[in-house]
Order: sequence, then C-alpha cells, then structure tokens
Amino acid sequence: MATSNASKVIIVGAGMSGISAAKRLFDLGVTDILILEATNHIGGRMRSTRFADLNVEMGANWVEGVNGKEVNPIWEMAENVGLRTFRSDYSNLSSNTYGQNGKKHDQKDVDEVMNDAEETYKSAEEYSKKLPCSGHKDISIKSFQRLEKRIPSSEVEMAVDYYNYDYEFAEPPRVTSLQSTVPLPTFANYGDDVYFVADQRGYEYLVYKMATEFLETDEEDNIVDPRLHLGQVVINIDYSEEETATVSTDDGSVYKADFVLVSVSLGVLQSDLINFHPALPDDKAQALAEFDMAVYTKIFLKFPYKFWPDGDGSQFFLYASERRGYYPLWQQFEKEYPGANVLMVTVTDDESKRIEKQDDSETKKEAMEVLRKIFGEDIPEAEYILTYLKSQGISAAKRLFDLGVTDILILEATSHIGGRMRSTSFAGLNVEMGANWETYKSAEEFSKKLPCSGYKDISIKSFQRLEKKIPSSEVEMAVDYFNYDYEFAEPPRVTSLQSTVPLPTFADYGDDIYFVADKRGYEYLVYKMATEFLETDEDNNIVDPRLHLGEVVINIDYSEEETATVSTDDGSVYKADFVLVSVNLGVLQSDLINFDPALPDDKAQALAEFDMAVYTKIFLKFPSKFWPDKEIKEKSQFFLYASERRGYYPFWQQFEEEYRKPMF
Repeated sequence: MATSNASKVIIVGAGMSGISAAKRLFDLGVTDILILEATNHIGGRMRSTRFADLNVEMGANWVEGVNGKEVNPIWEMAENVGLRTFRSDYSNLSSNTYGQNGKKHDQKDVDEVMNDAEETYKSAEEYSKKLPCSGHKDISIKSFQRLEKRIPSSEVEMAVDYYNYDYEFAEPPRVTSLQSTVPLPTFANYGDDVYFVADQRGYEYLVYKMATEFLETDEEDNIVDPRLHLGQVVINIDYSEEETATVSTDDGSVYKADFVLVSVSLGVLQSDLINFHPALPDDKAQALAEFDMAVYTKIFLKFPYKFWPDGDGSQFFLYASERRGYYPLWQQFEKEYPGANVLMVTVTDDESKRIEKQDDSETKKEAMEVLRKIFGEDIPEAEYILTYLKSQGISAAKRLFDLGVTDILILEATSHIGGRMRSTSFAGLNVEMGANWETYKSAEEFSKKLPCSGYKDISIKSFQRLEKKIPSSEVEMAVDYFNYDYEFAEPPRVTSLQSTVPLPTFADYGDDIYFVADKRGYEYLVYKMATEFLETDEDNNIVDPRLHLGEVVINIDYSEEETATVSTDDGSVYKADFVLVSVNLGVLQSDLINFDPALPDDKAQALAEFDMAVYTKIFLKFPSKFWPDKEIKEKSQFFLYASERRGYYPFWQQFEEEYRKPMF
C-alpha cells in the first residue's frame, strides 16, 4: 500500500496506446509521468505465450496495412527492430475452400462468390463516401448488403462474407459500421498487404523497445524505471477536484496527478472495474455503451506430423459450413514455423464466447471433426491445443472437513493450489517443475544404534569420514551425488544420518519410485482432494468462498487469547479461533510472514537450523534423438556424468517411455 507524490500525468494502461502516449509526452518535455498497468507485462493485447516450443501470439498477430502510399508506423517500428514477419497470402483462398462433405468447392464457383462480394464492397465504398461526416446516417454493412439485395445465404457465401468482415473486425456485418470500415483507413492509407508476426521475442517487443526509449533499464535490459508500475489494478479515478486527480488501485495504493490519461480497452471501460468520480458525462457513457468489445479467438493445434497441403498458395483454407463462423478460417505455418506441424483456426464473436466457456478437450474434438471432414478420417489426432482463454494446507483442510470442521478459510499466496506440485508447458508437454517423485531412493542403514533423541546424530559425511570412505574420484563423487544429493537436494555434509538412513519413506512403503508424467500435473492430486470438500462449478473449477488464491499472508497476530488475526498484503484481514500454518521452511525462515508475538526461541532456533534445499530440473528439447532407449530401455533411462566438479550436470534422464517424444 503506497501513496505517491503527485505526478504531472498518470497514464492508465501500458499497451501500445499507453506507451505511445507516454513516449509522446516525454518527447514534448513532460517527463514527470507515471504509468499504471494492471498486468505483469507491457504490451496490452500484444501478448505471446509458449506452445509446442514456439512463441505464439495470443493477441494481436499481424502488421496490417503495408506497401501502400504511406508508411505504416507500426511497420516502420517492426523493420527497425528486425521483427520476424511473413506476408500473408490469401490470393488462393478460392482454391482452398472446403465444404461439409469434405470436398473442395470448385474454384470457379468460389471465385464468382468472391467477385460478387468485391463488387458489393466497391459499391459500399461509393455509398460510404457520400454519407455526412457526422455519422448520424451511418448504417451497418449488412444493412447495405440488404439494400443491394446481396445478403449471403449459401455456405460458400457465408464463408466468404466471414473472411471479408468477421475475420477482420471480429464481429459480423450486422453490427459493423459501414462508414467507419468501408474503406478501412488502415488499408486505404498504408496498403492492402498484411504481415504475420512470428518472432520469438513476441509482438510486444515493439512496445518494449518504444518504452526503453524513455524508461530506464538495467544491464540485462529489464525495465526498472520507477515511473512504470506493473500489477497495479486501477479501481477508482477521482477527478472531482479542480487541479488534482486521484487514482486508487486494488491494493490500496493512491496516486495523484494533474492529469490522468486512460488508455485501457473498451471492455474495461464498459465494466465496473474502474469507477469514475464523478461519473462520466452521459454522452461519453452512451458512446461507450454503443459498442461491443469484440472477441477474437485463435486456437492452435499441434500434430505429430503434417497432413495438409503446403507450399505456395496453401497458407490459408476456408471451411464453408451451414453454421456461419464455425471453425471457418484455418492457417498453416510451414514458412513461419518450419516443421512445427501446427495449425491455427480463428473464431470470433458468439462462437468465441461459446468456445472459451468450454473445456479445451471439447474444443479439440470439434476442431478435429472439421479437419476430418476436410482431410479424411485417417489424419492423426492433435497432440496439444492452445486456446486463449500447497499439499499440506489442502490435506489439513480436508482432514478438518472430514472431522466436521467446515468453517475454514484457506489463504494461498499464489494463483494455484498444490504448493511445490507445479507443472508447466515445455515443448508442448506438461512437465513437473516441483515435486516429481512419489517415494525416495533407499539409503544405507547405519544409524539404527543412535539414541532416538537425536542428540548424537551426525551428518552422512561425518559417518563417511569415520569409515574413511570419503568419495574422492570422479566416479565416487558422481555415485555419492546420486545416492544423496539427488534424493535430498543437499550434499552429505549437511544431511542428517539419523533422519535419512534408513529413510522412512522407503523403509515403510518400498524402494520403488514412479515418475509422474500426467498431463493434468502432479498437483491434480491436491485438486482432487480439495474437490472432496470444496465446492466446484459445472466446469469443475473450485469456486468455494473458503479458498482464497492470491492472498499473500504477511502477519499472524495471535496475541489475543481466543482470536487470531491474519493480514495479507492487499490489506485484507481475517479472524479465526485457530490458524494452521502449512507454508514451507523457506517462507518461515524469511520475513514474508511476521508473527506477533514472535515465535518462541526454541521454534525460531529449530527453523534456523535447517537449510531450504534447492532442487532444479532443466529440460532440453532436441530436434532428434541421439541417446540409447528402446534397445536397452531398462538400462538407459538414466545416466551419470562423472566430473571433477562434483554435482556439475551430473544426473540425466530420458523420457522415451514417459512422453513418447525425444526430449531431456
């Protein structure tokens, strides 16, 4: 929670418009600015993500309007930074239009439909130019089509109509302004060509480069300028005072400025996310209400191999369905992402809203049905789909629930449950970044004679020293690493002999261990346990008010006899009879959570006596496999690298069986 000194200008939003405005002000000598951005990145709808080992754009994807009479400033920026782009070629779309029966439509028939649509467009241009500039006589594109008696009705006509309008504006002609879009200034001024962005830095790199022209960066080119505040969700803009505006965020921070420039999207302005005081004038509120926030959804599908045509004239293909806008426009990426075997299909408007509500598995099923109609039943199933759309704590809560204690509240600092059970996407696979083993390797039984109190416990290395068996050769160190560091994430010199030899996990449950390679992630175990006592919605998302994600606990006050008070970093306060703390050792050793009163000396000392072990897994993806696997599977799953530098990339694992793909 913070209150800043007054700035000259506060800019809300760090997308292209917000950063452009800030850059313009800076160039004019206005340097006392403050940029507040709700997300953890700049770029707005320019947002990329990892999919099938590629950086793909989830938002804006094209530089539109190139090779015309004027130079598009976005294109100029793209060229200046060497953005990797490819001209999108739609010229052969008429020869790549498929029907519901799986057959290609005759190119001449599709050309005829396209020519008719082009004639209608030219007539619309002439009509639009005659409309008064005020816009009060504007009509929709569909209204003009109706005037011309050229309402698309056949499957091919609807598909071509979709390509001409919905694919561009993310809304159908019935709600698209004729005067504002015909002709579209972007193409009229800058040219008809469009270029697809396929740069591993992401389209947002343009915004980042612009920002670095006036915001400070560190040696690694990260923006560290105090005038940019990420993660600041603006909830109120008070401009009731004559000379000062006040901006408040959801974490309680308050900022003041002479002026506030709001660059957020129409969707945000139409929502209740930002409250204006006083309320916006009626004319502005009405103007905002007259537009829809268009929805444009790109769906990426990864296949084991390519089954569609490639080469010149095959970049895009249309699916002409009786259901307008049903998985209509497909794109292959042989030039953009060679060998990736990825297709993208675009849906918009109502279909977008429908698809974004359903599970990805259902979306994949629908998309595959369309592709099988086009290319036949023998095509492979898509491997992956991308649609732009702590254990102790959960275990304890479940146990309390089983005992009849339902009045509980779970506070979790992150945006997920599962603690160190956390998976992520890598090379199109779901790999575990946290807990990965269900049990641990057995250890030598050397500590059975030690007293149970533990006061005579020694480290494993101390015992090795007693036995005069200190590992010294490269092989000895590698084997020692496998026996201890690989299991405990710490070397024998700091590992308790009595607590780990024998290790109860193996002694009680067995020596075998099983690697988790489930697409749902290891954390799914925690989720399933949680759903046994927490409420879920129809999509099986946990919606129980007793689980609060994103709540970073910063203080636990247990000074009162009957009530404990828990405070979080967003200013929230919770009270309970009891507080059960299930965070890890690292958190308890840090200053993240303050206890009032301080923990007793014995507990504080016990916490201080242990290290928070660090276990890092590094995954490497290769174009082809070069290590042994199937022939000697039982003997080739793991291998050791014996180096003179102990623990230097020592233990390797291949996943031929787990993921059926060559990767480390």
